[in-house]
Amino acid sequence: MDFNELLIQLGETISRRRRLFLVFFIVCFLAAIVGAYLKPQKFESQATIYVTLASPRLDTSQSEEKNNLAIIQPSEFVASQVELMQTKSLIEELVDTVPPWIFERTPSSKWYIRMIVDVADFFLRGLDTVLVKMKLIEPENKRYERIKLIEDNLEIFPVRKSQVIEVSFTSKNPAVPKVVLEAFIDIYRTRLAKLRSTSEGATVYLQQAEKLSTELAKAEQALADFMAEKNVFDIEAEKAQILTRLDSLAPLINSLKAASKNTGRLEFTVTSFAAPPQILEKITTLNGLLIERIRLAASYTENQRDVLRLDKQISSLREALRGDFERLSEVIEQDRARLEYLQKIQPRYDWLSRQTRVLAASYETYSKAAKDRETFFDRDNQILTQVIDAPTVPYHPLKPSRLFLVITGFFLSLMLAMAAALITEWIFRVRSLYATSNNKITEQSGPSEKPASPALQDAGTASDEGPKTATFRPTSKWPVHPNSSVGD
Repeated sequence: MDFNELLIQLGETISRRRRLFLVFFIVCFLAAIVGAYLKPQKFESQATIYVTLASPRLDTSQSEEKNNLAIIQPSEFVASQVELMQTKSLIEELVDTVPPWIFERTPSSKWYIRMIVDVADFFLRGLDTVLVKMKLIEPENKRYERIKLIEDNLEIFPVRKSQVIEVSFTSKNPAVPKVVLEAFIDIYRTRLAKLRSTSEGATVYLQQAEKLSTELAKAEQALADFMAEKNVFDIEAEKAQILTRLDSLAPLINSLKAASKNTGRLEFTVTSFAAPPQILEKITTLNGLLIERIRLAASYTENQRDVLRLDKQISSLREALRGDFERLSEVIEQDRARLEYLQKIQPRYDWLSRQTRVLAASYETYSKAAKDRETFFDRDNQILTQVIDAPTVPYHPLKPSRLFLVITGFFLSLMLAMAAALITEWIFRVRSLYATSNNKITEQSGPSEKPASPALQDAGTASDEGPKTATFRPTSKWPVHPNSSVGD
């Protein structure tokens, strides 16, 4: 039988079983379409990292360079970096670093899919609750589920015979892979720097510098709060200013006080060189009036009009100077009170200032030591990483696409329908051949003789004919062996 005959028989078989063929094809094809639309689409983003072991030192000998090359090979170095990326602690830190919306399920845009998912989630949650109460399964652990989600969707693999590591992440939300990969790369680089600083011994200096930086910030804030509370800016400068003003005003007050008591003096003198200009002007005017008054007193009587006018002017100037004396006295009292207040808060201010200076000096010392140590070890071997291909937001989902799934479902449905038609045709043909063989066996076996029963013998005796035997034909559909008698 050639191929053409097989095709002809196949077509005839499908034609005879066309109803079964159509039913199978439609059901399977509809199931394939529903599955293609219900299957969630996944998006993947990739990042390529180039890692190398740099040795910038120029003063090493040839034997030292050979020794360095013998210690670690590029393939071993890349494998060690892959192992570092796959550590459990790094995955846990990644879970704690990424935003929470990364682990939230994005609802479908189609209402019927959302309805199906909600119903399925309801029944699954109920089943989980029952199983947990029956202690058949463990309760849900969200942190463990998040770690497992990251581990299942994060792939890290080195490119063969190169110093390149490819990292990819898959998610149903297209915005998730880029965020996860960026956080993963940042954590990996931070860990490299931490391991390097730990191995070089600079961690002690850095930790101490960070600790001192925190204490210094607290001390500076305490000093600033104290100065704001006490309303001072610089106690030493303010005290110096107050003492200078008191040194200049106190002799002036004493001189004004003495001059005001001795009204008969020829001149109104002031011993302070820091007298205000307006006071010096009044004193000069008063001295001129006093001299004029003495000159007129020699020629005129005290009741003379010019003498009375001069006395009135002298009296007004003395009154003005007395007012200046009172105001200067108030200023001096205020300055003395302020000076006493500053001297009272001086110990606390000195302690806070001293703490700030000591912490600042210590922080500068440890920071310089850490930087010097880092500079020294920068001349030695170091791990360099560079992101060659940064992660991006994927635009197309991973294959297979829905069109491919629908086309594949179409051909699979066609094949299943053809298989169902062929199997059904084979079953009916086998049954037909089996029934035909049974009929042939029955016909070949023929009638079987057997002694007649007493009833038949009595009937034969009563009749004119001689005794007759009864003929038995099997009615069963099962075949009878040709060598066995029917009676047996």
